Amino acid sequence: MLYVTLIATAIIGAALASYLRLVGNQNDSVARSQAWNRAIPVLEAGIEEALAQIAKSTSASSMVANGWTASGTNYIKNRDLGNGDRYQVRISQVSPPVIESDGSVAVPMRPNESVTRRVRVTTRGSSFFTKALAAKGQIDLMGNNVATDSFDSSDPNYSTNGLYTAARRKDNGDVATNSGLVNSLSVGNADIRGRVSTGPGGSVSIGASGAVGNAAWHAAGNNGIQPGYATDDMNVNFPDVVAPFTIGLPPAPGIVGGTNYNYVLAGEPGVAG
Repeated sequence: MLYVTLIATAIIGAALASYLRLVGNQNDSVARSQAWNRAIPVLEAGIEEALAQIAKSTSASSMVANGWTASGTNYIKNRDLGNGDRYQVRISQVSPPVIESDGSVAVPMRPNESVTRRVRVTTRGSSFFTKALAAKGQIDLMGNNVATDSFDSSDPNYSTNGLYTAARRKDNGDVATNSGLVNSLSVGNADIRGRVSTGPGGSVSIGASGAVGNAAWHAAGNNGIQPGYATDDMNVNFPDVVAPFTIGLPPAPGIVGGTNYNYVLAGEPGVAG
């Protein structure tokens, strides 16, 4: 009887030990999985910081002034976010710049272990003009033969020797306003090859012959606004334009082409009336 009890105790003990090991392994797996997932938002913070720097300037002086350290053809920044979370982000000095961000996080219940993930981002330049027409206030496209479209001077499929050609136009001629009023944007009978947008709460009105949409929408002869091509999420800062200076010497008179003028101006200056 004693042997039976000992054998049963050994079997139960082995089963309990196996179960505890299984639970421990599951806890380790869950902890590492949590750390693996948490590394992404950490490295994303590094990418955001790199994009902010690129948007400002990629010059060596600007990079160094903002805490980036030169290393070969790269500029590197390390940032500790606390609780074992940190990232290292690199910007390569190529055109367009390439970003590599490593996010490292501590594994829960294992303070001496960490998980690191890396994401590589290849950037590209954005168009100098993101809208064909944009304004702070209301836009009224009244009149005849009003149309917007776009072209790409760098792509021979959408330009001729870098110049605009109607036969090769694109459909990025967006029109937008910050206004959030009713009928903030009046399309009228215009042909908008692109999207329209207003400020929050604003609306778009369109005439019977007006059309807003992509190239296929226009090619099919459709009128109205193509589904999904009107939004009310426009919210862009338009700083007021101010004169570069308010005082200075008045322009001198002179003779140009045999005509005597009170003012002779060079370039495109302005004179207050």
